[in-house]
Amino acid sequence: MEDDGQPGGPRDPAVAAALDRLRARDADAAEAAAAAWGWVAPDGDAARVHQRFVQDFVWYRLPVKWWTDRDEHLEIAAGLAGLFDELGMGRYAELCRSATTRTVIGAWHRDEKAGLAAYRKAVDSSGIDAPDTEVLVWGEVMTPEESDARDHVAITLERAIADGLLVPGGRGWRAQHRELTVAALSEQVPGHPARQDWLGLVTTARMMRWIEQRRSPRRRELIGRWEAELLHPIHPPDEVARVVAPLRWLLAQAANGGVALTSQHNLSRLVVQAMSVAFGWWDTRRGTAPMREDDVLEVAVVHELAREQRWVRRQGRTLQATRTGAVVAADDVVAWRALAAAIAAPGGFEGFARECALLVLLDAEQVGRRELLVGLAELAAEAGWHDRMSGRGPTPEELGASVFPLLTVLETFGLHVERDVPREGRFDRLTDAGRATALEALRVRATGPQHRLLD
Repeated sequence: MEDDGQPGGPRDPAVAAALDRLRARDADAAEAAAAAWGWVAPDGDAARVHQRFVQDFVWYRLPVKWWTDRDEHLEIAAGLAGLFDELGMGRYAELCRSATTRTVIGAWHRDEKAGLAAYRKAVDSSGIDAPDTEVLVWGEVMTPEESDARDHVAITLERAIADGLLVPGGRGWRAQHRELTVAALSEQVPGHPARQDWLGLVTTARMMRWIEQRRSPRRRELIGRWEAELLHPIHPPDEVARVVAPLRWLLAQAANGGVALTSQHNLSRLVVQAMSVAFGWWDTRRGTAPMREDDVLEVAVVHELAREQRWVRRQGRTLQATRTGAVVAADDVVAWRALAAAIAAPGGFEGFARECALLVLLDAEQVGRRELLVGLAELAAEAGWHDRMSGRGPTPEELGASVFPLLTVLETFGLHVERDVPREGRFDRLTDAGRATALEALRVRATGPQHRLLD
C-alpha cells in the first residue's frame, strides 16, 4: 500500500479517540482509516472535513495514487467509513461504502479511461462540484485563491443538499445548482482586508498570474498601463450594434430556418450577395455582384469565425445555429463579448502574439506595420519564445503569420484601420470601438480559466 507520504496520525483528540474505539474492534480497519485520514482532513481536524475531500479521495486519489489491488482499496474505503461512523459523520460513511464508490474503484482497475469516466460521472451526479456559470468558468489549472473559492462553493452546495434545498437529479436541479454557485461566489471572503467577494478574489488572482506569466519586462510595462481597467468589466463601445451587425445577421439567418450552402459547404451566392450589400463589402467596379464566398473576404471571415467558435453547424447543405449561436444572435452586447472572446481565444504562441499585438496597438495612436512586427518579435524573444532546434527567437515574418489573421478579423468588424502612406509604408490603427474590444479581449485572456500551464 502506498500513502505518498501523507501523515497518518490525527491531531484532533476526537479523531484519536474514535480511532481507539475502532481499533478495539477492528485493528486493520483502524490502520487503514488512520492512513487515509490525512487525505480527507486538512490539518487533521474533523471539523474541516467536507464531502468534496471525501469523494475526491475515495473516487480518485485512493485508486490512482495508492498502489495496491481493488480489494484493498475497498477495504481502505470501508475502514474510513468505520472512522466516520465513530465520529458521527454518517453521510460520509455512507459515501465510502456506497455502490458508487465500489463502481468507481472497480472502473479504475479495469483501465484509466474507464476510471476517469466513472469518476467524472460520479462527481457530476453528486451535486457537490461547483459548475461553470455565466460569471465564472473554472480552470483546470487553478491559483490557490481559485481552489479556495471552489472549496467554498462545494461546502455551500453540500449544506444545501444536507438541508434538502438541492436534490441532485431532481427536476430543475441544474439551474438551481448554478444559482447557488453564483450566490456563493458573491459572498464576502472571511477576513479579507478589502472585503472582496470570492469572485473578485478569483478574478484578481488570475489577473496577477497572467501579468507575471512571461519573463518580459516590456510586456509587463504595456500591461501596467491598462491593469486597473482590466480588473473591471469593459463597457461596450457606443457603436456596438454596428460592430456586431454582420455576425448577428448571419447567426440570425442560421437560427431562423438556416443558411443555404453550396456543394462545397461555402455560403450560397444569394447569401454572399445579401451580406455584401447589407454591409457595403462589394465595390461595384469589381463587377456587378460577387459570385462566391471567396470573392468577398469579409463574408468568408464572418463565416469562418462562426464555424470556429461553434456558433453554427452544418446539416447537409444548410448552416444551422447552435444553441450558443442563437444566444449570440439575440443581443448586441452578448455578441460583442463573444466576438472579443473569440479574438482572445487561441493559446500558445498565436495567443501570445495576438495579445502583444493588441497591447502595442493600444499603446499608440497608430503604429507602422514593420515597427509592429519587429516590436512583437522582440517581445516574443524577451518572453522566451524560441525555435527548439536553432534556439533563435521568432522573426517579424513569423509574427506576421499570427498577427495578420487578427488584423483581418478586426478590420472586418470595423475595429481596425489600415492605411498606406507613400514612402513611409503601411500603418495600423485601432478605432474607438477597436480599443474597447481589444481591452475586452485582453480581459478575457487575463481573467479567463487556465486549462494548461502557460495557456
